[in-house]
Amino acid sequence: MEFQSKLLALCSLHILCLLLFHLNKVSAKVPAIIVFGDSSVDAGNNNFIPTVARSNFQPYGRDFQGGKATGRFSNGRIPTDFIAESFGIKESVPAYLDPKYNISDFATGVSFASAATGYDNATSDVLSVIPLWKQLEYYKDYQKNLSSYLGEAKAKETISESVHLMSMGTNDFLENYYTMPGKGITIHTSTVPNFSCWNS
Repeated sequence: MEFQSKLLALCSLHILCLLLFHLNKVSAKVPAIIVFGDSSVDAGNNNFIPTVARSNFQPYGRDFQGGKATGRFSNGRIPTDFIAESFGIKESVPAYLDPKYNISDFATGVSFASAATGYDNATSDVLSVIPLWKQLEYYKDYQKNLSSYLGEAKAKETISESVHLMSMGTNDFLENYYTMPGKGITIHTSTVPNFSCWNS
């Protein structure tokens, strides 16, 4: 059973690599990429909050445009940057909290992700990072700003046709399973936030 799981994971990774690296451009027209998650997709939001979970120093960013650390937990671009480029949107997806960017930059893509966060609010509390519920609050603000920038009809069209990506969960496992043994047994659905009520 363990071998089958590893084989399935390896095949999935292979398929993802084929999609990302063998397609120059996807023929579908996607207006924007909207990202939620943890360090795997954080474009630098943690640089602008009081936390130690940052990657704004070398060797991070040494292969990124300009060779500077951006807050991405990578020496260069992260998966969402490659996905945005494969859709022909932009080369990199900016962090929502980065003051260098504004709604004109976010209209074609934005990352609300925060390294060290998870689905469980307790996970984000460990290193004082942005919990998923707060990322969704930022998303609501983004929608309002996008409506003001593009007009309500165009903003709704952009949101509905955008690719929404979420990558998280590892920190829930690592921080809760290893640092708080037994917690996984005591989690009740009433303590897990309800994310099904997004702004429509």
